[in-house]
Amino acid sequence: MQLTVRYIQSKGATREINEVVFNGDRATIGRGTDQTIQVQDRRVPLAHSTLILSENKLELKAEKGQSFTLNNQSSRQKELVSGDLVDILGHELRVLPSKGGLDFLIEIEIKVSDVEPLRNRFTTRLKQLSFPVRALSWGMFWVILSVGVLIPSVGFFVGMDVLRDSPLPDDRQWLTGELHASHALVSNECDACHVMPFEPVRDQECLACHENVTQHFDAGLLGFQDNAHANGECRDCHRDHNGPERYCAV
Repeated sequence: MQLTVRYIQSKGATREINEVVFNGDRATIGRGTDQTIQVQDRRVPLAHSTLILSENKLELKAEKGQSFTLNNQSSRQKELVSGDLVDILGHELRVLPSKGGLDFLIEIEIKVSDVEPLRNRFTTRLKQLSFPVRALSWGMFWVILSVGVLIPSVGFFVGMDVLRDSPLPDDRQWLTGELHASHALVSNECDACHVMPFEPVRDQECLACHENVTQHFDAGLLGFQDNAHANGECRDCHRDHNGPERYCAV
């Protein structure tokens, strides 16, 4: 048997219409994602009712504990005919005359305007909890500023070594870490490697000093097929600011 379902959703002044065709003898109705006809409304249970198609008849049967309204009369199981109007928890289902060789055609109107206020009831917002958002934001701002800048800055006056020996935050909050021993000569010349502001070190800066470096590892073992410079960048393996001894990441 073939059932065509026409969904109608009213959104303000516009109406959105979609049609879906089902083949089979049963079509379930509910909020669950496994339902044939899904009605996304928290008022509708996961499984509400079932449309049964047999011998050119269309019957609607509600699940245990559920019911529907057919032509303004409450029921749990009824045969539907053309022109019937079914109300399922505020959503209207109309049985329309079949056309074009279709067995059954039903139209479901999803009343979005009724659904949205209900959804809002299940949303908890910070303002509903009387949470001091502004005061907390300012408090966290001053904590971060103090830990990251103000307290470490005291080291310029009392000496960083004094601050480092104390439990207070020191200049390690903004230092990137010690260079490798081989780069100690340029430890005070950041622009020797970091030529472009806010960008990682580029290969051309590395090769300016290490111009004679060629492939210096087992490319096949590490998954490279050709020369190292053709397959990656220097910083992929060599990472500085990790201390005077650790330099290679592999």
